[in-house]
Amino acid sequence: MSKPTSPHENLTKFRYTDLLAEPIARLLSPIKGYEAAPLVSLEQAVTSIAIFFDCIEENVWIVKENSKTPSDGLNQDESVAVHLYTMQFDSDPSFYQLLNLTLRGENSDNFKRCSTLSPPMQEAVINIIREAIVEGTDEEDIKSIIVSELIQYYGGTWWVHITPTPET
Repeated sequence: MSKPTSPHENLTKFRYTDLLAEPIARLLSPIKGYEAAPLVSLEQAVTSIAIFFDCIEENVWIVKENSKTPSDGLNQDESVAVHLYTMQFDSDPSFYQLLNLTLRGENSDNFKRCSTLSPPMQEAVINIIREAIVEGTDEEDIKSIIVSELIQYYGGTWWVHITPTPET
């Protein structure tokens, strides 16, 4: 007989990975155009997803207070966006779960609701990559450096939704 799991155990599992939900039987069309979305304040960005969460504004305020001087080389908005993305909420699905569920859905229009948070997170990843390259790191090691940086700074969460986009 299997041991029953508590709700917190299930939340913890999904905080770090949701690969079991990854669609492997079929490919979806890529979502395009979000990289051109204008950067807006985090407070503005979360208004479109507030209907999915209780107290999202309060959580944004807490994260901003805790990220006034990021030590990870990111600016405050980038650091806050990543922190919010990896944050586990008490009763609601995490932003990570909601975003990846939306991305895996058939209707890519649903992504527009979440897309305003993507530019700061994408910039955070680009800055981590640039820092690794500037330090003269061998190209083959960049992926492992990025993974270790993400684990060190953001609790091991992998960013399923972020893909490279051309810089303009």
